[in-house]
Amino acid sequence: SATQLLQQFGSIEGLIEKAADVPSKWQKKLEGQADTMRRYRDVATIRTNVPLDIRWEECRWPGYDADLLLELCDRLEFPSLKARLGLGRAAAMPLAVPQMARPELVPRPVTWGELKDLLPRDRYTPMANDADQWTFAVGPEALQVTGPPSDLLAAIRHARIALPHLKPLLHRIELLQGHTEIFDFALASYLLHAGLTTHTLEAALKRMGLESLLPVNTPVEAVSAMQAALPQFEKAVSDAGLQDVLQKLELPLAWPLAAMEKAGIAVDKPYLEQLGRTLDARLRELSSEIHGIAGTEFNLNSPKQVGEVLFDRLKLPGAKKTKTGYATGVEILADMAPYYPIVALLLQHREVAKLKSTYVDTLPTQLREGRVHTTFNQTVAATGRLSSSEPNLQNIPVRSELGRDVRKAFIAPSGHVLLSADYSQIELRILAHVSQDPALTEAFRTGQDVHTATAAQVFGLRPQDVTSDIRRRAKEVNFGIMYGMSGHGLSQRLGIPRKEAQAFIDAYLDRFSGVRDYLRSSVEQAEARGWVATLQGRRRVIPDINSRNGTVKRAAERMAVNAPIQGTAADFIKEAMLRVYHALVEGRLPGRLLLQVHDELLLEVPEGQVERAASVIRPLMEGVFPLSVPLQVDVSWGPNWAELHKMAHVGSAGS
Repeated sequence: SATQLLQQFGSIEGLIEKAADVPSKWQKKLEGQADTMRRYRDVATIRTNVPLDIRWEECRWPGYDADLLLELCDRLEFPSLKARLGLGRAAAMPLAVPQMARPELVPRPVTWGELKDLLPRDRYTPMANDADQWTFAVGPEALQVTGPPSDLLAAIRHARIALPHLKPLLHRIELLQGHTEIFDFALASYLLHAGLTTHTLEAALKRMGLESLLPVNTPVEAVSAMQAALPQFEKAVSDAGLQDVLQKLELPLAWPLAAMEKAGIAVDKPYLEQLGRTLDARLRELSSEIHGIAGTEFNLNSPKQVGEVLFDRLKLPGAKKTKTGYATGVEILADMAPYYPIVALLLQHREVAKLKSTYVDTLPTQLREGRVHTTFNQTVAATGRLSSSEPNLQNIPVRSELGRDVRKAFIAPSGHVLLSADYSQIELRILAHVSQDPALTEAFRTGQDVHTATAAQVFGLRPQDVTSDIRRRAKEVNFGIMYGMSGHGLSQRLGIPRKEAQAFIDAYLDRFSGVRDYLRSSVEQAEARGWVATLQGRRRVIPDINSRNGTVKRAAERMAVNAPIQGTAADFIKEAMLRVYHALVEGRLPGRLLLQVHDELLLEVPEGQVERAASVIRPLMEGVFPLSVPLQVDVSWGPNWAELHKMAHVGSAGS
């Protein structure tokens, strides 16, 4: 509109002089704004008469800083720009080996008898697979081997091997059980760039500036590229201090994960079918109630229609407009639900519909011989935790009644029970260790209920005088503080005024000064180094920690505080999996591993062996790392994943 007015009246002065001729809809907006318009024009005018004591030659652009630009392209994943500008090639050349020039590795057939003698034992032997064709790079040429993989094992058991990604191969061949002379490019890329989600061989090579080694579309191409790139990847892992995390944790984890994927977990299909019918009826009831309150029928799955009913028809407060209508996400509706029954019913409908479609309807179609087989992803979650897909068994709600109904479908087969081993308050215990806060560590060392102890410290009460409501507030702060929870966030969680919530947080940090100092030092270290690390050395890069955008920086600060704690917890459960898996393989522990979900391991154990299994699992899991406070593992068992009976544990610290 401003452009149209300037075109019509020629200039600011022309517009001011002929204000009476301005269309009526603009006159009120322009009234009394002459000085403001002149001031804005003055600010926007480019000065051409400023005296410059500088020669034009000194203003010549000298070119970009290649190192800084390379770092930026790597962080933002701009491979095309990096390739176009020729960045990273110098960094890729220290290898100085003929393979960098993409040698022609022409496969030649060999006999099984030759293979063992030809495989080198003094360096890595990259390997890739294509159906039943297994290709090994040996010196300047490639060996192409065709035949049963089991014949292959004896020949390569003592070779050093590099792979694009180990775990997927373990479903085709029980490759090198316990073998340590392996390098996994996907895992290395993941540890070096945990914030990124794609760790194919091609993506990993690009991030290291090794585009000259592409393409890697065939086994021979992949073999050649890995052989050339391996020294640079090994150096990067070493320089980042990640050798132990890679070789002693992530790489060995491929075997238990593959075994768990192969085992799957039994599912009660008839129960799910009946639950589906029950949920259909519940959805109809919820729809009827919602339409009755609204006074009209509308599509409950349409955000646009939901927004129109809530904010246009019913005139509920809290409306937020978007480009496509009103915002109706859970973050909006959750705040409204306690005050408006229709909103609470809408959220219930969403939960029922989501769990029904995601699990109740889908799981029966994914069964193989009565069991569902999820995939555990090692290179997805930036925190270091595993993720689960097809189906995702880590997102089933634990505390809701509906979530428990879904978990009942996961059962133990005849003659067995499910056994759960779950770390109790593991992140809070890690916080006590890294902060060395006297009050927090004392609570865990003496086996107190930590939330009651926290409330007593903050409010100056005797433990027996702490009410359930005060304990609940302390619990929210205990867990929220690790995620950088603000006064606003706590006020929403507890339903109290923001000022009161902030006063609670301030009182907590005053009393638990060790925690306050840890929060501050974590941010300062991240600002200085650009990354934070777990107790085992896993790194998390925090690229925005020094951002000048306040919102972005605060998010980065929360990550700097939480990443070491959550990452350490992830490392603990992975180490626990390795220990339990080895005990199973060695026969010291009956049963088999089925699932890892958050801080829990789920096993299938023969009936009558529960006590024996618990006596083995507890010390294995509680001894993964020497913390200054004790780790505690709660063990429970039962016929299905929802109905588990907790076994006694001396010195419980509360949940």
